[in-house]
Amino acid sequence: MIAVAVLVPFLWAVLVAGLLFLLCRFWREKVKFAESLPRAEPCYPIVGNLPVAFGKSSDEIFLVLHEWFRQQDRMFTLRCGTLVAVGVTHPELIQRVLTHPDCQEKPDVYKVVRLPSGLLAARSLTTLGKRIFNILLHNELIYRFTALYRNEMKAIDTCHRFTDKIIAEKRQELGCHLQQPLETDENGNPKESTLETIICEDEHYKRPQIFIDQLMKVPLVNGGGGHNFTDQEISDHIYTMIVAGNETSATQLSHTCLLLAMHPEVQAKAYHEVQEVLTADHTPIDLHDLKQLVYVEAVLKETMRLMPVAPIIARENLQDIQLDGHTIPKGTPLLMNFYTLHRREDIWGAHSDRFNPEHFLQEDAKSRHPYAHLPFSGGPRGCIGYRYAMMSLKMLLAMILKHFELATDIRYEDIKYHYQISLNLAFPHAIRLKRRT
Repeated sequence: MIAVAVLVPFLWAVLVAGLLFLLCRFWREKVKFAESLPRAEPCYPIVGNLPVAFGKSSDEIFLVLHEWFRQQDRMFTLRCGTLVAVGVTHPELIQRVLTHPDCQEKPDVYKVVRLPSGLLAARSLTTLGKRIFNILLHNELIYRFTALYRNEMKAIDTCHRFTDKIIAEKRQELGCHLQQPLETDENGNPKESTLETIICEDEHYKRPQIFIDQLMKVPLVNGGGGHNFTDQEISDHIYTMIVAGNETSATQLSHTCLLLAMHPEVQAKAYHEVQEVLTADHTPIDLHDLKQLVYVEAVLKETMRLMPVAPIIARENLQDIQLDGHTIPKGTPLLMNFYTLHRREDIWGAHSDRFNPEHFLQEDAKSRHPYAHLPFSGGPRGCIGYRYAMMSLKMLLAMILKHFELATDIRYEDIKYHYQISLNLAFPHAIRLKRRT
């Protein structure tokens, strides 16, 4: 009995020691690649950089991340236990990540964003931002018992009811056409003359069709074959158009108007260009006019440089990749901070924090690295609507400048940011508009 009493604790000790050994070995192998890379400081044993985030708001964490990225020229590591993320800071390396075929996946942190296709409804930005920055809330069971979860569900329900209403109305409009058989050619494809007859029967289709019309018309064009969009897929596309194509552009336009109000000399120069291009008896703005608004475009690009709506993005490599001579194991989160990238003094000069549209008019703009300015991200997963966004923003800004003078009491040095996935001001834009005579 005495031998057994002594042996059992000994076996337990051996088992625990063995488990600790295996755990340490796994830990070391997991972070081994990071030993040759600079790390964000302070970095503590086991917990890594995690204590830096304790007790801080998302706005404060954003500033910490900016400082970490600012201090490193090419790449560095951020650690939380066995989780190692790589911060990529140089435009050459950012280009390699964003264009690499094995780096097109988004990491698990995006999975807490519940809205379709990873897009965000404006009212749920704060909720989702708080969840992303609180590791405990990544656990679905814990999250479901919080007020944040209830707020998110309300926002999603509002979005669903809105899109469901749109889809139901469009399905009713197209109902007769979706049920009507099409005359086909010898290959089984609908004849063009038949399609034109059906589509033009309704007065609605004599007008230019909006995006939702084109999605709903797919069954007609395919003759009932091929891929027909489900209501859920159409709903996801509506989110894309409303949120990605509306909310971000509205925020960017507000930022631009505020910066112009803060810099009257820049506003005057932009207004002068608008006056020259858009005369008093001018017809609606066309593509030719937009191409002539060179300074207005520079103003928009400079605003996007200083105040990118999506300042931080992440990718995850599906296979081991080589990055700047280092092997990055598959499954590593790769972080890119465009807010910091757009302030690199070696690219934008000693006064990179100042608002200066000349950055995009000077001769050196042509030789600047193409991935030094990424307000719409880059690579295959970059913003698909960036051309439309730039055209619509130029048109809207030109019309605002043509009819209104912008003013504000906010000073440029007083700007504070509020970061919840997207970048906004911590206070209202507070712009005064005075109609021009």
